[in-house]
Amino acid sequence: MSRAYFQDTMLSLTRVFRSRLFMPIAKPLIRLGVHADHVTLVSFMSGLIAVWFAFSSHSLFILFALIHLFGDAIDGVIARATKPTIYGEYLDKLNDQSIAVLLLLKFSVIQKNPFVLAVIVLFVLHMAIYVLSRRKYPVIFIRLIVFIAFILKYPLAGAIIAGGATVLGLVLQFYQFTLFSRKKKAM
Repeated sequence: MSRAYFQDTMLSLTRVFRSRLFMPIAKPLIRLGVHADHVTLVSFMSGLIAVWFAFSSHSLFILFALIHLFGDAIDGVIARATKPTIYGEYLDKLNDQSIAVLLLLKFSVIQKNPFVLAVIVLFVLHMAIYVLSRRKYPVIFIRLIVFIAFILKYPLAGAIIAGGATVLGLVLQFYQFTLFSRKKKAM
């Protein structure tokens, strides 16, 4: 079984799970004319508000982080139940990961921590490779890891785990690149 098949299978299973879980909420929203992009925008705004409260009000941070995560979970359900937009999936990924980057950036600035800044730079490089490869090269998303760590009040642990995941993702992308290069030369 190939890694791509495994990834596609896992992605399909999580989509089916989320659709079953959130369709009772999505159907009334769809009837009201709510599109996936609207939910993504609300999710993004609540994510920005969560970042704003990250170090000043932990309870408000948790509230808006949960709204952000919920919006992210339901926008895909709405998109699959209706007609997805051309850039919807890219917009969704940008929404997810930009909030994680902003949260880490705020932590880096407040703590004056260059390690966290290095994690951010590596992650942005990792995402750029993913987007420029038209999503052919693998990516490891860090948003959920970062949010859980911040909710549990362990932001440095979240940054360390996110850094490790990012380095692993870059290694996988390099491997995929060399694999494609070898296949092209063999042809």
